Amino acid sequence: MEDLTGKTLDQYQIVGPLGEGGMAAVFKAYQPSMDRYVAVKVLPKHFASEPKFVQRFEREARIIAKLQHPHILPIHDFGQAEGYTYIVMPYIEAGTLAELLQDNPLPAPQIRRIIAQVGDALDYAHAEGVIHRDVKPSNIMLDERGNCLLMDFGIGKILAGSIQLTNTGDLVGTPAYMSPEQGLGTEIDGRSDIYSLGVMLYEMITGRAPFNAETPMAVVIKHIYDPLPPPREVKSDISEPIERVVLKALAKDRDNRFATPNEMVAALEAAYENVALPQPDPPADLKPDSADKTIAAPEGAPSKIRVDAQPQRKINPLWIFGVIATLVVIAVLGLIGLFVFGRQFLTANTSEPTATVVIAAAPATATPLPTLTPTLDPTPTTAPMAETRATAVVENQAEFDTEFPLPEVVVNFFSRYEGDSINFQTNITIEESIAFYREVFAAQGLTEREITTNITERTFSMVFDGHPRGLAIVVQGTDLDHGTTNINIRFEDI
Repeated sequence: MEDLTGKTLDQYQIVGPLGEGGMAAVFKAYQPSMDRYVAVKVLPKHFASEPKFVQRFEREARIIAKLQHPHILPIHDFGQAEGYTYIVMPYIEAGTLAELLQDNPLPAPQIRRIIAQVGDALDYAHAEGVIHRDVKPSNIMLDERGNCLLMDFGIGKILAGSIQLTNTGDLVGTPAYMSPEQGLGTEIDGRSDIYSLGVMLYEMITGRAPFNAETPMAVVIKHIYDPLPPPREVKSDISEPIERVVLKALAKDRDNRFATPNEMVAALEAAYENVALPQPDPPADLKPDSADKTIAAPEGAPSKIRVDAQPQRKINPLWIFGVIATLVVIAVLGLIGLFVFGRQFLTANTSEPTATVVIAAAPATATPLPTLTPTLDPTPTTAPMAETRATAVVENQAEFDTEFPLPEVVVNFFSRYEGDSINFQTNITIEESIAFYREVFAAQGLTEREITTNITERTFSMVFDGHPRGLAIVVQGTDLDHGTTNINIRFEDI
């Protein structure tokens, strides 16, 4: 967005830029009528030309402006001027939680304070029917006393109908803090904000976000499908009760998360205090009877009276002998079974399994393909996923009788099988495949022209230019089971 310094939007004189994100820019401005500085969030100019956006903007801005909570940054004003739509908020000379984190864990008292304040703000907003949709550290201002002010309420909803983000479909939010249902583009509720708050908690106690990847799309996919790395494996001094709070907040299924932000806050407070939350008393008929009961004595009697509820029963020695004999017989039978079936299992698993790559070439009756002079460096490229190995079988060609890295499959295909397509399966995920082929083809001097992904169907398509013969290389992948990807590579005329 252009620098608006020196311009005036209605009564607000723009003094200078404060920051810019993917959806808007924030400027410091002076409001003469109130003799104060304010922060003005300005949305991209092209939105103001959409009548539906303007209507949605005014409707949502009015709703957000009604939120009055000590930990929600209030909205002073909103409007349109000079072809821009804008929102006016208080100007606070402080930083954000994102600036405070900087890949470092926070002390426990500060974590408790932040989660309590932000959680209460979200709980209040949800009760008013407002979902934030983009809870993250950079949307949490910290004033000079360290108090939290949650901002940008509803901006995601305002922009949802007007933005199509590259590679992720109709999604509004920040991939690192996005709930699985947001990533899938399904309808969301307040539990999506709880997931984002859980990601923040994970980051504050471990010093890192739970999922990282090379592309925003890959991060979204990890939130949807990948198991959460347990916080105690990242930082061993985290207690089990605190870890359980994080795991519940970050459940993939929102039905398994906390029902409300305040419920999450209460659970975290109890975890830090290492005490259980109060539970309702069980019905009288379900309370266990103890063998001994102590009751208050009447006045003048001894202070306590011991009452035996039941006489202790003596155990028959023959019964003990029978149990021991039975356990011995079971143990002997188990050892015999382990010896017999264990040998069969070891014998049946002595050969090393190999994956098979089938390259579709000419039919069996066709003339064998000529061997072309390689035009690219046939040296295999070392890449993070280059250890994936496979045995290749080529129709109407001699069978390759050695294993080789997949990059060499690609290089041989370029140099020897021009015009055909190659199909194979790899034991790497879609996001790993995208990073893998980017690296391999870049090493061969190719440039990535475009990439298309579909989160729901778990597919991707990449197009690379720069082949010496002037052809485009198309790579298409389909995730078969979140760990095995079917790959098709072919040449196309540009």
